[in-house]
Amino acid sequence: MKRAYALLAADENGDKKWTDQQIKQTYGLSIAGLERLRERLVTQDLNTALMGKKREVFPEKLFTGEVEAKLIALRCSKCPEGYNRRTLQLLADQMVSLGYVEHMSDESVRVMLKKPTQALANQELGDSQADAAFVCQMEQVLDEYARPYEQDYPVVCLDESPYQLVSESRQSFTDSQGVVHTDYEYQRQGVADLYMIVEPLDGYREVLVEDNHKSHTYAKVLAHLAEQIYPTAKCITLIEDNLSAHKLAALYEIFPGTSQKYY
Repeated sequence: MKRAYALLAADENGDKKWTDQQIKQTYGLSIAGLERLRERLVTQDLNTALMGKKREVFPEKLFTGEVEAKLIALRCSKCPEGYNRRTLQLLADQMVSLGYVEHMSDESVRVMLKKPTQALANQELGDSQADAAFVCQMEQVLDEYARPYEQDYPVVCLDESPYQLVSESRQSFTDSQGVVHTDYEYQRQGVADLYMIVEPLDGYREVLVEDNHKSHTYAKVLAHLAEQIYPTAKCITLIEDNLSAHKLAALYEIFPGTSQKYY
């Protein structure tokens, strides 16, 4: 609750705006902690500012991605004769009988099928082409991750995310006694897009800051990847999501006559 009271005390629109020193002495928050509290309020939301980010607990991984892919492929296939649908225990028993694992509990099946990235496997899937495409693409990605490191054939992950930009409303200053005075009021300055380039096996990463995530921006990032980061690579394997802006046709639009070399 003291975070909420601290924000109310710092509100300029309130009956009386407290100084940071008053808030520190009253609620036991450090100046730096108060600064982070205000920043989270502006860049994220009130709930995150008050409660903090939800901490994710990552249990020990007992099964590989290959086992998970086979489990989902099994979940997507037809039910055995005599069954209308698969139970968790039936899936676990089939994974063992097919020789994919030595042992598996129904709880392990539940946890693997519950993951957000595998939400498709929780639905009544049937035999649609979409189901097969999902499993096919996932197995291809897992195969790429299992490849040994080769300098001429890098496996690179690419993802992007918007980020809120803010600026200070008032400039900080230092008084005659050497005390730094900082006002933590922010002004929103739009949104930028961060492109993260990661090569896990080599430990390389780079962040590009762009104005948007449109298809032409995506094409420029690919050009930077091929010409600046890996100019001598024989083939670059790119792993990314299915964002609508991820169109290789954009290479032809902004690099006419030269985009064929990126294939």
